[in-house]
Amino acid sequence: DLTDIVKAQDLGREDLKEGFTLLCKKSILKSMADAAKRESIASSSLVGKEELRARRRMLRKLDYVTSDQIVQTKGHLAAEISSADELVLTELLVNGTFKNLPYDQTVALLSCFVHSEKSSSFNSKAPNLLEEHFQLFSKLREQVNRIASVAKDARLGMDIEKYLDSFSPQLMEASAAWAKGSNFANILKMSKVFEGSLVRAIRRVDELLQQLIAACTSIGENEQAEHFSQCSIQIKKDVVFAASLYL
Repeated sequence: DLTDIVKAQDLGREDLKEGFTLLCKKSILKSMADAAKRESIASSSLVGKEELRARRRMLRKLDYVTSDQIVQTKGHLAAEISSADELVLTELLVNGTFKNLPYDQTVALLSCFVHSEKSSSFNSKAPNLLEEHFQLFSKLREQVNRIASVAKDARLGMDIEKYLDSFSPQLMEASAAWAKGSNFANILKMSKVFEGSLVRAIRRVDELLQQLIAACTSIGENEQAEHFSQCSIQIKKDVVFAASLYL
């Protein structure tokens, strides 16, 4: 009857009103979310710009670029290196650390850049190293500390301890022995890491050597490039570079 029709219409109006209210709320929430997203992007962009400025200050302080953003010799060297920390490696190259360094010691030093896995039996705070490896690793840490200090001066946020710990001397003895002709079984015992980790590390050292060869060649340092080439020959052998480890 008429009463039922009126009630039905009233209920319809209430449903319509509730639906309209929900739609308004959804629209407001979407607008707020979009505004928050735009604010987040703008904030990230600002942080990115600040970090870019800090990195430029750092590169100028280290003489990789001039104040006019012209790339210097050190910058050209660093640009060729992507498999490891290019700044530390460039500083070691420029200060002559690799000059006249025996092939096995060169390989040992480079192993510090490519191995980051931590063994439970290895104490990175007090590593038990041979004297020649201890001296090399000390030189490496000096450069790492220097770069970290410059980064701090340039207001580039950096966890110095974490940065220092990213360079591990754990495979120095094993990689040096491999370069001198030791077999894989012997260096595996020295390293105290899994076979796969050791294979990957030595292969990464060779990848890094190829980049160092390209870097030195790019600035006409052919003698140093030849040194790294000989290092590559010393380690590129046997099961580590087999097409399949199951052969």
